[in-house]
Parts: sequence; structure tokens; C-alpha cells
Amino acid sequence: LGFQIPLEIGGSLFHFSAYDSFISTGTAAGGTGVLGSMVGGAGTIAPNTADMGHPGILLLDTGPTTTPERISLTSLFPTDIVYLGGVIRVERIVNSDVRLGLMLGNLAGTGEVRQGMYFSFLSGSSPNWRTVTRDAGGITVNTSTVPVGLNEWVVLEMVLAPTTIDFFINRQRVFRHTTNILASAAAPAFIVESTDAVASSASIDTFLMLGTVPNAQL
Repeated sequence: LGFQIPLEIGGSLFHFSAYDSFISTGTAAGGTGVLGSMVGGAGTIAPNTADMGHPGILLLDTGPTTTPERISLTSLFPTDIVYLGGVIRVERIVNSDVRLGLMLGNLAGTGEVRQGMYFSFLSGSSPNWRTVTRDAGGITVNTSTVPVGLNEWVVLEMVLAPTTIDFFINRQRVFRHTTNILASAAAPAFIVESTDAVASSASIDTFLMLGTVPNAQL
């Protein structure tokens, strides 16, 4: 997949990796995939039966509601993460919003209201992928030249440093953010929502996160 994995993990002897290919068919709350992702929403989360020849694709479907459908992990401090990436596919463009990254607070909230650092597709704002960093002091948003393709796989990656975040789309760096970098713990999450109460869906094939472990115990 050509992930933009840093050659060095913060100079730390202690690091962690979190990888999920979603081969596991479990989709219960706290039991989704190998990492046991938490789930939420009013729709469904299940293996994508349209890709039975390619196991390990998880489909999030909102159903006929505007409640976001999501999977997420336990919150982590951004300073302890050096890389986060995923391979996803948007399966409804019109009136759909999709986000992947680190997000703080109520994951059921809509739009780019969440503090954090993440990729965002807001169909009502732009047909292209956007990159977002937001903290209590404000928000930085950049709109890429990469359109969100219907049913097209895309590799979204972030490389995190204490004062910068590099965003990559399909292995190409599109933006470096240096402002509104969140310091609080936030949850790695993948979210899809509908803005018109018609079912929206998106799939995730692979998720990878690398980071350091502070105050590790031998």
C-alpha cells in the first residue's frame, strides 16, 4: 500500500503498532475487527457482502437517518502517535459526510465541529478531500485537489509530530498543518453520515496506527 510510515518513532525505545484488516467478522460494540473497535450509530456495520472475494472489508451504513455511523478506538494523546492511516471507499457522494482521523468529544456530532486532526469529506462544502486540525482556539481547514471518487479506494495518512501534521492522499503529501494542533486525548475514528436521512455508506479495508508508549514499564 505504500504507507508513509516514519523511519524513526520519536527516538523512543518503546512503541506500539495497531493494525486491523477487518478479517474478523465480529461487529459488536467493543468487538469489531482485531482491535475490538467500538461502534455507534443508528445504522449497520457489517462485512461488505459486495466484496466477498476480498475478505476484510467493513461497511458502515447510516440507514435512513442523519445519525453518524462510526467505529472508534480508545482515546490517545496525539503526542503519543506518529502515524495514522486507512484505506477507505465512499459509496454515496450526494449528501454524505465522511471523516477519518483523531477526534475529540461527541463522535455523534455532525460536520467538522469536532476538535482533532482528520481527513474530511463534506459533500455540501467541496467535492474534494479536506484536511482539518481543530483545537479550542480555532480551526485550520485545507481543501485538496483530490476529488472524492464514488466507489474508489483511497489511502489517507497522517504523519504526526509535536508541532506539525503532514496529510497524505494516495501516497502524496497534500498539506502540512502547523496551527490548531490538538493536545488533548482524542479517539481514532472512521465516521460516515447522511445529511438528508437517505442511507449513506462507506467501507474501510485497512487501518494502521504507530506510536510511542510514555513511561513504559519493563
